[in-house]
Amino acid sequence: SMKAEADAFFNELLRSKERKLTDVILADFTFVDAELAAHYGIEAPAGAGLQMGTLGTDQRGGLLRQGAWLTLTTTLDRTSPVKRGKWILENLLCDAPPPPPAGVEGFKPADLEAKTQKELLAAHRADPQCAGCHNVMDPLGLALENFDGIGSYRTEDKGVAVDPSGEIDGVAFQTQDQFIEMLGEDPRFSSCAVEKVFTYALGRAPATPDAFYLTSIDSDFRGGSMTLRELIHLLVASEPFRYRRGEPTKGGN
Repeated sequence: SMKAEADAFFNELLRSKERKLTDVILADFTFVDAELAAHYGIEAPAGAGLQMGTLGTDQRGGLLRQGAWLTLTTTLDRTSPVKRGKWILENLLCDAPPPPPAGVEGFKPADLEAKTQKELLAAHRADPQCAGCHNVMDPLGLALENFDGIGSYRTEDKGVAVDPSGEIDGVAFQTQDQFIEMLGEDPRFSSCAVEKVFTYALGRAPATPDAFYLTSIDSDFRGGSMTLRELIHLLVASEPFRYRRGEPTKGGN
């Protein structure tokens, strides 16, 4: 049901002439069946099977609050704010952190058992080797700690109230909803979407000469206020796509 929800959600964004790109993050609708609705703690839609419904709660909405994504970005036995934060940086903001330095040790089993994720990561950031990246990654993942490893909503972690507050680039947020709204308004989100779709369309990462076209497409795209269909049309009409090089033949011609 989680996978079906994610597939139906993307299909709606791809084919709709009304859904904006920012709905990837800010959508107030989703697709659930009775079983998934019960898992989410929301009212089941009328009709059998997967149905589209408008969400009347701030606990759900958009990709980052769907069970499939929340489960994908976790570990076998606990949530992983680092994994979630890293995914957001890489795939929604195109601002991937560098790999961890050699020799960095993971958490001790006793600490994992006793401490919340926020407590664990605060100790991790106390290490100067780790602080640079984790100060950026951790708040993004911790903002979604109200969701456990399979996407159930929770208010406590190990008996301690979940605190989703943090900051993005020095701007503070207090709630999960504020975080989601800030992410949808981040100018990096629109630019990153253009870069990701460009890469998919051309089958390669952008090169230096493509920068002009990416900036132009992003400008025409108006900060993600247009639909995904409109972004695809802009890319297909662009010079890099229309004059893309094909694969060389075996004979070299």
